[in-house]
Amino acid sequence: MNCYRPTTLKLASAHCPRAVDHYERNRPAFREHFWAGIAAHEVLAAIGVKCHQRMRHPELGEMLEVSQQIVRSLVTTGRQFEGAAEPPMPMEDARAGEKLALEYAADDNTTWSTHASYEVGYAFDGLWRRVPYSSPSRRFRLILDYLDIVEDEGEEYSGRMVLVRDYKTAWSTSAS
Repeated sequence: MNCYRPTTLKLASAHCPRAVDHYERNRPAFREHFWAGIAAHEVLAAIGVKCHQRMRHPELGEMLEVSQQIVRSLVTTGRQFEGAAEPPMPMEDARAGEKLALEYAADDNTTWSTHASYEVGYAFDGLWRRVPYSSPSRRFRLILDYLDIVEDEGEEYSGRMVLVRDYKTAWSTSAS
C-alpha cells in the first residue's frame, strides 16, 4: 500500500504518478536542487535544539556555532534521511542554506520556544488515525518543521493553540 506525503503528492501533480513510483523505489534522481533547503532545515532544527538546551532564546554567537557544526557535518559526512544515507553536499550549497537559516533565525520577528518541537514526523493510516512514522499501515506522512503548543487569550477567549511553521526554502518560493 502506498504512503503519500506532501512532497509526493506535489510530484505526482507536477509530473505524473510514475514519477512517484521512481521516487519510492529510490531510483537515481536529480536532487541537488534540494541541498540548500536541506541545509537550512538542518540548521534551524539545531538552533531549536540549542534553545531547548539553554531554556532561552539563543544568542547570535550560539546560532553561528551550531550552524557551523551542521555545515561541517553536511559537507564531510552527509546526513541520514529516513534510514538512508545521503552523500555529502557541496560547501556552496551548505553555506547558502546556512545563510538563509541564519537570516531567518536572527530576524527580530522570529521567536524561539523552549518547548517547541522541530522536524517531527507524523503518520496516519487510511482512517486518519495516527500511527508510528514508519508503520507499514501508514497512508500519509509528513514532517513538521516547527510545532509548538501555546496559550493564547483575548478579551473573549482563552485556550491552547497549536502553532505550526513550515519553512519554505524551495527555489520557487518568493520572498513573501
